[in-house]
Amino acid sequence: MKAPLYLLLAATLLAAPAAAQDMADSVVDKSTKRAYPVHIQAGPTDQIHTLAGIGVRTRTMLNIKVYAVGLYIDQEPAKVALADWAGKEPKELEKNKAMFQRMLEMDMGMTLRLIMTRDVGGEKMAEAFEKALAPRVEKATAEMNMADGTDALAQFRGYFGVDKVTDDSELIFSCVDGTLYTTIKGEVAEDIESPALCWALFDVYIGEKPISKGAKKNIGKGMAAVLASAPSDEAGDDDVDDNDDDSDDENDDDDGDDHENEDQDDDDGNPGS
Repeated sequence: MKAPLYLLLAATLLAAPAAAQDMADSVVDKSTKRAYPVHIQAGPTDQIHTLAGIGVRTRTMLNIKVYAVGLYIDQEPAKVALADWAGKEPKELEKNKAMFQRMLEMDMGMTLRLIMTRDVGGEKMAEAFEKALAPRVEKATAEMNMADGTDALAQFRGYFGVDKVTDDSELIFSCVDGTLYTTIKGEVAEDIESPALCWALFDVYIGEKPISKGAKKNIGKGMAAVLASAPSDEAGDDDVDDNDDDSDDENDDDDGDDHENEDQDDDDGNPGS
């Protein structure tokens, strides 16, 4: 029987986060077979971020899987900042606009961990990220009074100067206090101090127009466990199959389908091709 991610997280989150990434304490996305540790260190900082949810990014009408993505959050500050949503049921949080907006105020550390499920050219990945991030960076500057992030985006784009981002490659992006820490295929990139770029990157996944609606829903549901005051330490199924993949959520007539195939080449940008 399939174990929804939010139930698995409630059973596996530890009261005291692990000191580093530990794949023994992980959940597995059944759709892509990629494992996600429940806790992960945020770059060189001393923050340990907790897994909130996993999704799958697909492309084209054939729903080709490009990568799995997991969002992590600094749990204790999140409990304070998001106290209004503590105790809510997962279903109440999966599309809770106010909660996601509060998360995007970026006053709690967050991490994205992408695991590729196919080879993608480095230049294509760079173009895809730029397409998704550029209008958001511009918005952050023009409408949110953040410092211009144009140079920061150009620097970030340069991190994909590889021939290919190959199947099973790991990409990790952590934002802490307005600084982006990046690791691509095990290579640690130079830190980028840019609140605008940090906001833009996470808006791609949990903003009003996410590139993977299924991932955003799973993150919302998983936040119920993250915000629980005393997470259970009971044993849970190590496999997860509650992705909604990247399905088209416009009609939203079947929220219970685990593989709705939610996202079909969104026009406002897609990190992945």
